[in-house]
Amino acid sequence: MEKELIETFLIIAKVNNISKASKMLYVSQATVSYRLKLLEKKLGTPLIQRSKGTRQTLLTTNGRRFLPLAQSWLDMDNALTNFAQHKESLELKVGSTNSINNYLLRAFFVALGRNERKWKITIRTTHTASIYEELRLNEMDLGLCLEEKLEPGISTKLLYSEPLLILSANPIRKKKLLTPRELDMEKMIYINCGYSFRKWYQHYVPLGITPTYSVDSYQLAWKLMKNDYWFFAPVCFVKEQLANGEQCAISALAGSNPTYDVFLAVESNTAKLRRYEITLFKRLLTTYFHATKHSVDAKLAELFPQKRIW
Repeated sequence: MEKELIETFLIIAKVNNISKASKMLYVSQATVSYRLKLLEKKLGTPLIQRSKGTRQTLLTTNGRRFLPLAQSWLDMDNALTNFAQHKESLELKVGSTNSINNYLLRAFFVALGRNERKWKITIRTTHTASIYEELRLNEMDLGLCLEEKLEPGISTKLLYSEPLLILSANPIRKKKLLTPRELDMEKMIYINCGYSFRKWYQHYVPLGITPTYSVDSYQLAWKLMKNDYWFFAPVCFVKEQLANGEQCAISALAGSNPTYDVFLAVESNTAKLRRYEITLFKRLLTTYFHATKHSVDAKLAELFPQKRIW
C-alpha cells in the first residue's frame, strides 16, 4: 500500500477538512480527494462521510476502525526506513564528568565523529555518583568517572591516570617543586579531583582548616585564583589554559603527586547487550589515552625538565 495514501488519510482524520489537508500536504484538493478514493477502493469501504454544504469531514465507522491501523502501518514503515538507513550505526549513551568531557575527551569525541564507522553517541555530563545511579537504572550504557565505587552488577576498570599539578596566580615560594608543608591550605581552592586527591587531602590538611572556596569546576577555580590562592588541576586542564595563552604559575609536589584517575564503569547486563559497541569504544578510547599519555609526558618534561614527577 502506498505511503502517501496512508499519510493523506491520517492528515484528513486529524484536521477534519479536505482543504486544510491539502495545504498541509502541499498538494491540490483534487489530489487529496483522489488519494482518499483510491485508498477506499483498495480497502473496499468508505472511510470518510461526505456531506454536501459543509467543509468538515467525519470518519465513518470503518474509518475510525482503520485509523489506529493506519498509524501503526506508518510507524512501522518509518521504523523500517530508519533501520535501512542507519543499520551500520553504533549507538551508545555515555555519561562522564564535566572535566573529563571538556578537558580530556573533547578531541576523542570529535575524532569519533570522523571515524569510518557511523557512531551515534549521546553524551551526558554529570557527577560520578549520578553516573553509577544511571548505570544501575540502565539510563546510560557506560560511564567515565573519577573513582571506583563498589556497586552490585557494575564493573569498573582504571583506564587512565595523570598527575595533578598546582596552579596559582603567583609562584608559591618561587619554587617549581613544593612540599605539602609549603602550601597554605587555607588559600586552597578545593575541588574534588577523585579518590587519590581526597586521600592526599585527608593526610596532609589538618583538621579544622576549611578552604575559602569549595567548587566543582576547574574553570570556576581558575577565575577565583588570585593573590595567594591556588588549586590542584590535571595536566589536561593545564595544557588547555597554556594553549589559550593564559598565564599562571605551575608547580608540583616534590614527593608523590595525587593523580587524576579515569575509570570506565559498565552495568553487567548492558555489557552483554552492547558487547560489540562497548568493546570497540573501549579499544578506541584506550588508543586515545595511550597517545594522550605521551602528550602529557612531553608537557611534564617541558614544565619540569630537571625532575620526573610521575
